[in-house]
Amino acid sequence: MYSESLLEIGLTSVGWEFYGKIIMFITTLNLHLLPFVFMMLRNWWETSRSQDAGYATVTEVKRTTSDFLVMAIVVFLFWYPSSKTTFNPNQYINNTTESTFQSITPNNTSSIEIPPGWWLIMFGAKASVTQIIEWTQFDAKAQTTLHAMNTMRIEDPDLQFQVDAFASYCYYPTLKKWQYETKTPIPQPASSSKSESPQFIGNRMFVETKGYYKQCHQTDTDSGGCYGTAESMPVDVAQRYSIQSKHLMPAEDGYQAYYATVTPSCYTWWTGNEDNYYDISGIPSDYVPLRKALVEEAKNHFLKFPNSHNNLNMGTEAENQLIIQLLSNDQPSLSGQSKDWDEMGFWDLLKNGAMYVIGVIGGSIMAWLLSIAIEILKPLLFMLQGLAIFGVIMSMSITMVFGGFRPDVVIKHGAFLISILFLPLFWHAADFLNEGLLRILYPQYENGVVAAVTSEGIVAVIYFIFLLLAYVVLPGFFVKMMGQAGAEAADVAGDAMETSKKITGDGAGAASRGLRGMKFKK
Repeated sequence: MYSESLLEIGLTSVGWEFYGKIIMFITTLNLHLLPFVFMMLRNWWETSRSQDAGYATVTEVKRTTSDFLVMAIVVFLFWYPSSKTTFNPNQYINNTTESTFQSITPNNTSSIEIPPGWWLIMFGAKASVTQIIEWTQFDAKAQTTLHAMNTMRIEDPDLQFQVDAFASYCYYPTLKKWQYETKTPIPQPASSSKSESPQFIGNRMFVETKGYYKQCHQTDTDSGGCYGTAESMPVDVAQRYSIQSKHLMPAEDGYQAYYATVTPSCYTWWTGNEDNYYDISGIPSDYVPLRKALVEEAKNHFLKFPNSHNNLNMGTEAENQLIIQLLSNDQPSLSGQSKDWDEMGFWDLLKNGAMYVIGVIGGSIMAWLLSIAIEILKPLLFMLQGLAIFGVIMSMSITMVFGGFRPDVVIKHGAFLISILFLPLFWHAADFLNEGLLRILYPQYENGVVAAVTSEGIVAVIYFIFLLLAYVVLPGFFVKMMGQAGAEAADVAGDAMETSKKITGDGAGAASRGLRGMKFKK
């Protein structure tokens, strides 16, 4: 047995561990003998009602012997654990440390005894599933890349503080200014791509336009190329990172030199470049510009998924795509920092915030849908599989006794257990189809190209339907079909046993009548 699911192995081992304890309890009280007693009483009662004493005795002996042999086989093969067939969970965990597994298994220092029949079925099914999966392995680069993109978060609280502050003091005020711009020509995005859209906090239009992120100078004003007064880094933010905010302004035109409060512009804050307004010598050498810090944060996340990219030597556009996805997953907040609320107005803030959220929410939803199979659906399905295996194992210890150790009970349990053990094969096939579909929808991910997740709503709906069909509906139909097949097979086995009993009774009756006739003639 081999599995990558800790839940499957853990719940299987727990199930067999408690199975053994229940069997020990039943055998200690000799409750397992009750089915044999009931079987003998039933055979005596049925034969005594239908035949005279002589015939009944012969028929009863035949039926009892036959039933006893069948029940004994069921007990020794499918009910009572054997020391020759054991299950050691620590040997069958893939990529899982023993110390992690010890917190789940109740007895991890020795093997767990299980009945021979279930041992053969369980290990045979898992061997088949494992071999088929190994033969059909594939490179899930698209799934891994999408998973990496969707799980990006700003883990550094200091970086999160900067992002919130930049959004409050630079992005939202600039977005408002652009929305109500009266100076012509009104700046326009260079293209329709997400990295050029006003919904992107670092779009080139805001970064490069003087009066937006960049500060204007007199020459810009004189030439008509200035769009007002640009925002800059707040003093408390500058002080937090030891960025110089007090500057000695030189004497000119008869005025004396004086100290003024000057902080980096939003352009310098974002890019780290000088815009002829703030001398970047006042910025500590170990301070990382915001854009670069966000790119590094995203790249560090990607390093956890080595199969999700070819390399991290990306160009500007790929880095912008990383930032877009990162801020889509972890959107800036206005709770900690805000520009003057009275100046911006509550409704302006609400409008700007809504515009930003709407700009990224489509990509976020699609990213969630695309990675749901990895993040939510598959772990949940493996959990349900493990619980189902645990339930079957636990129920067998009791239902086999109440079922009178009949073969039809074994068949029903066996069909259900086999169907559950084969579920990972269906999910592997679903992964294969999922990878192919994602490579059609996002061909760039097959080559490890980083791009923010975007899609039309109809594509998200179709893909969600595919996920349900491939991972839930079809495997569920297989389990249901196996359950029905097991029930029908059990009915056939039960009918065969009843027919055998009838033939045995008729044969015994005929033999008795023949002997009786010979005695009468004599």
